[in-house]
Amino acid sequence: MNQTAKRLLFWSPRILCIAFAVFLGLFALDVFNEHLGFWKTLLALAIHLVPAVLVVLVLALSWKWEWVGAVCFAALGILYAASV
Repeated sequence: MNQTAKRLLFWSPRILCIAFAVFLGLFALDVFNEHLGFWKTLLALAIHLVPAVLVVLVLALSWKWEWVGAVCFAALGILYAASV
């Protein structure tokens, strides 16, 4: 395996995970259309950002330990499939 393929294999999961966290975070923006008060809007925003924060936490863990990331991402996928 050449150096370019190794770098692509190393960085692509990290970049895709960051992009996925941003994508999940975009869904939290619909809170601002609700016209709630400041504190209720802030609480709703925090609740809507929980999935994105979980993905970022798993990314931070998997950046250091790849096996932890594999287990956590599999668990998050199973949790999502079970909840839907």
